[in-house]
Amino acid sequence: MHAYAPTGARILGTLERLTARAEIAEDSFARLPNGKIYFEHEGGTELFYDDMTTETRDGEMVFLDDAGHDWTSSQLILQEGEEFDAEKAVTSILEEQRMPAPDLIDLLAAALRKLRACPDVNLDELEPETRKAIDEADAALARVPS
Repeated sequence: MHAYAPTGARILGTLERLTARAEIAEDSFARLPNGKIYFEHEGGTELFYDDMTTETRDGEMVFLDDAGHDWTSSQLILQEGEEFDAEKAVTSILEEQRMPAPDLIDLLAAALRKLRACPDVNLDELEPETRKAIDEADAALARVPS
């Protein structure tokens, strides 16, 4: 099972927060005329992995896709196989109605673009329920102000 963002981008991992210590070069400290401290970093950083925590938003884990965008767990689309199947994603989300409207609009637009661009997909040969969902999505997207 693979996880995808509503845009169809592959989910690569979770957004993590951790603490670290950036090493400071010895004898590099100085006090500036304005009273501030000046120093030079040495270049190394020690990460404290024991303090690492997964970022959450409204109680949901946050995930990152391959484009660097973040998504909550309820926004993810789980699918079998290596490739994102836009038709299955649209049908699933429409049936479940589990996604906030702006994200659903983005997903629908991306999924419809992918469906139309795919040379081996003939929209006229889809299951009637799926075709109806796509037509409804088209109509809904046409009414959304850009």
